[in-house]
Amino acid sequence: MRPAAGVSARPRRGGVALNQALLFILVVAAVYGHGLGYASLWDIDEGIYAGIARHMAESGDWVFPVWNGEPRFDKPPLIYWISAAAMRLLGPSELAARVGAYAFAVLCAGLVYAFGRTLYSHRAGIIGALALASTLGWFVGGRIGLMDTGLSFFVGLSTF
Repeated sequence: MRPAAGVSARPRRGGVALNQALLFILVVAAVYGHGLGYASLWDIDEGIYAGIARHMAESGDWVFPVWNGEPRFDKPPLIYWISAAAMRLLGPSELAARVGAYAFAVLCAGLVYAFGRTLYSHRAGIIGALALASTLGWFVGGRIGLMDTGLSFFVGLSTF
């Protein structure tokens, strides 16, 4: 039955749940992203990955990851590609080097929500995503330019 003219229909529960989940993901993105580029690169691997991405962005060679003139094929290139693309847009900076890890950390919170909601309920999805996002190790992993959050995202996605 259609609502009368001028009377708005009450939103379905699924729409409200989705809006709450999107709001939660936006809050996680804002908290994780605050000051993302302020700290210098402090992990040894973070500097290496940023250097490889910088070389890709400057040379235009997106196929062969190179560090100090030597090819580096020990890691998948996706994180290098994301960081190199960010460096092309933002310039070589700490923020650009960390954008990939940050994006995967936020996406993983959304994935945990989707997983919990699919298996149990909206509430379970929010609690699971909140548990992940409030974990110190995940917070730090989402703010340094390493591949851990990307690996976790794709393992979770394949499980989902």
